[in-house]
Order: sequence, then structure tokens, then C-alpha cells
Amino acid sequence: MQKVTACMIALNESEFIEQNLRHHLGFKWIDQIIVVEGAVNKYMHAANKHGHSKDGTLELIKKVQKEHPEGRKIELYSGKWKDKREQRHEYIKHIRNGWMLLIDADEFYMEKEIRRVAEAAQEKNATCVIYPHLHFWHDFWHVGYAKHWHKTQLRFSRFEKGWDYKVHYTLRDQHGKNIQWDKTHKPSRWYTQNTINLAYPASDLGANILDFDCSIYHYGYARNREYVADKLMFYKRRDKKSKASDADLRKLVEHSSWFDARWFEGINCDPKTVKKFKGMHPGGIQAHPRHSEYLIRD
Repeated sequence: MQKVTACMIALNESEFIEQNLRHHLGFKWIDQIIVVEGAVNKYMHAANKHGHSKDGTLELIKKVQKEHPEGRKIELYSGKWKDKREQRHEYIKHIRNGWMLLIDADEFYMEKEIRRVAEAAQEKNATCVIYPHLHFWHDFWHVGYAKHWHKTQLRFSRFEKGWDYKVHYTLRDQHGKNIQWDKTHKPSRWYTQNTINLAYPASDLGANILDFDCSIYHYGYARNREYVADKLMFYKRRDKKSKASDADLRKLVEHSSWFDARWFEGINCDPKTVKKFKGMHPGGIQAHPRHSEYLIRD
């Protein structure tokens, strides 16, 4: 199998960054992990005066680089950034493989699942593969669902020189064409024929369908309240949708239940949909100090 480059942007990720890097460094077919650390302009409220993480994230990345037997795979680029598009263009400059895997610091993979994705994509000469998230809610043993949590964020794809990001998650080829969908396909959830889609049933798609599962194990909704408050303020500034002040948003997060649907405007989770998780976590999460913590009582 051809080698893959993993790419990550990071700010204030101390809850998960060490476990994440140690976990994914163990994937032998990933021989390069590029981490772009620092705040974008609209997230400077959560950074130090130099634009770096306030919680020791930078130091943890360097620690793993130094201590882990495969730490040399990690390439770190740190600074202040205009926006997340600029951050993603920073790692694009350094990708040396023809395949890329995007990993957020609070996202983990089962090695066997994502390896099958890489093998299938390379065997079928696909452009990209789409697969769903498992959104852990409040702790590591409950999963939440919401219609706004879409299943189509691009994480694994081919990469060629000249490709870039139109916006934060929209990767386009050297001709400016979106590699994931186009205007004729998107409204009906039909994706370009070079996309392998594991997120929707075959009846919904006009794309390649395979008979195995892969999930992104996402722990972002099990974060601490301070992190959520910072993120709320970022979305407020980026999308300009909320009329609430920064102080009101922080007060909401710090003094209300996470089951309050207002805590994350536009992407809330209905408490009635929360279910107990009975599966197995990726190895990096099994090593996490909160692995055995239950915050929701069934």
C-alpha cells in the first residue's frame, strides 16, 4: 500500500493531542504527520500573545516528537494564521505523499477500519472516501445524534501538487473543481463518481458503495467547558449569526447543562437521541485518563 500523510491543525488541544499523536504514530502506513499549530485571527481570544495555545499543546507535540520511537514522523509548523484555509495551505506545502488523511486532535481511528479505506481508495483509484462520525457526547460512553451533524466532511483523499482549499474543508483540484461534489450532484447527495461513500445507503447515492464500515471517533463534544466556550465565541465571530455577547456565551456554557440545546447554536443535540456506547474505543482513547469516567447516569 502507498504511504499516507496525516494532517492536523491544532489550538488548545491538550485534552487529546498527546494520546492522538501516539496512537496514530503506530500506523505504519502513515509515514508523515504534519501539525499546524496556532490561532486564526478570529480565535486570538483563546491564544497567548504570540498566537500559540495557552494550555501547553505546543509543548506536548514537541514532547511526543522527542520521546516516541516514531516521533520523527511529526513535522510541526506553528504561528499566527489569517484563517483555517491558510492553516490548511501550510500543511499542503509540505505533503510528500499522494494520499492525505485529515485528523483533528479530538478525532481517532481504528487502525483496521481506516487502513481498509486507504486500501480501497488506492485499489479503485478513487479521488476521496467519505465516512461518518461517531459523536461522543459529554463523556466517552454516550453517543449523540443531531440532523445538523452531517456525514460528509472530507477526511481521506488523493493529493496532487496544485490542489488547494477554496474554504476550510473544500478541497479542489488544479482546475478549481471540487473533488468531493459538484453543483449537479450535491442537492440530491449524489457525489462525483470518483468518490467512495460509506456514509449513506446505496439508494441515496450515485457513487461507489463498499460493504465495510469506517467511523471517525469524535470526542469534541466531550470537551471541557472552557474549550466549548472558546469555540462558541469563534463560531459567533466567524458566522456572525449570534447576537449574544462573549460574556453571555461563556456564562451559558459555564452555568448550564450541556443538554441545554442552546449551548452550541445550530448544531445542537437532542438529549432524547443520546445512546449508551457499547463498543470499543481506539487505543489512544483507552489510554486516556477520562476513559472510565461516566458523566451521564443512565
